[in-house]
Amino acid sequence: YFGEKGEMSKSSAAEKFIDFSAEALKIDSKEPLLFDCFGYSIRYPELEVLRFDSEEVYPRILRRIIKELDEEIGFADPHTKEDVERMFITLNRGLLLQWRIELNGFDIAENGRLMAEAALNGVIRKEQK
Repeated sequence: YFGEKGEMSKSSAAEKFIDFSAEALKIDSKEPLLFDCFGYSIRYPELEVLRFDSEEVYPRILRRIIKELDEEIGFADPHTKEDVERMFITLNRGLLLQWRIELNGFDIAENGRLMAEAALNGVIRKEQK
């Protein structure tokens, strides 16, 4: 997503958002420890095991893409950048859990792309659709 100088590539912010969703899901699906963390987070929410740390790479990239999306397309009221970030995290985690429940029974990257595209259609300004 980023060039040598840390600049985002030339593709549209929507394409980056959709691609990032698919790639994040592919990476997360290969991390067995993550599924243990889901269990701990449900059982012991006060531990904040899956809390987003703003210094980590994943949240920084996601926030840059969302910022670019807001500048390029804009979000319909009452949606904010924070809403879109929360939606992204929630949908990706839900899809990841469903993929695991179905014993890896579907293409998680393709489903992630479809989900991200549908989510974007719900938050972009109407005149941009």
